[in-house]
Amino acid sequence: MKLRFAADLPHQRAAIDAVLSAVQDAVPRVQPDRLPHQNPHGLPRTLAVEMETGTGKTYVFIRTALELAQLHDVRKFVIVVPSVAIREGVLATFRATADHFSALVPGVPYRFFGYRRERLTRLRQFVRSSTVEFVVLTIDAFTKDSNVLRRPCDAFGGAAPLASLAETRPVVIVDEPHHLQTTLRKEALAALAPAMVLRYGATLGADPGEVVHR
Repeated sequence: MKLRFAADLPHQRAAIDAVLSAVQDAVPRVQPDRLPHQNPHGLPRTLAVEMETGTGKTYVFIRTALELAQLHDVRKFVIVVPSVAIREGVLATFRATADHFSALVPGVPYRFFGYRRERLTRLRQFVRSSTVEFVVLTIDAFTKDSNVLRRPCDAFGGAAPLASLAETRPVVIVDEPHHLQTTLRKEALAALAPAMVLRYGATLGADPGEVVHR
């Protein structure tokens, strides 16, 4: 059985447009002489969308990312999740929607994968690729110095894979952000040096950023 996805459910379209509108409003304010380490795409730092479980949250953030890629040439997306089960759920949605999004956003070819420590070669491809790329990884994959992502690696020229990932200045999508509220997890997210953070959840937690849609 193949799932069919509706392209414009009102509650999903409203959530997508809220983020796109906030980004569009921010882009003209960027000055050409902006300081180093500011957002390279002129994007807001943190936007949040509150959506109940079962309303298509994963669909919404994937489609929002693809439309950001189409409109603003954003190419690197890191989706951070609190557990392996949620990681696998996000990957299942990617697989189920592949044909749907290919037809809906034909000018944006993209690739996706789930990070596991034995997949460093695929992560290196993510870093070096010029196409639109998604990686889905659990927060616990990069919170400790002992994590593979934080250790120097020959495949990354002696750098830690996490440092190379941060150099891409990705848009970081946080799924269920209320699970990522500890100091350790917040510091791990900051280590990704995101150009922008998008937070999606039924519960957003403390300091959610700019809540653009509920």
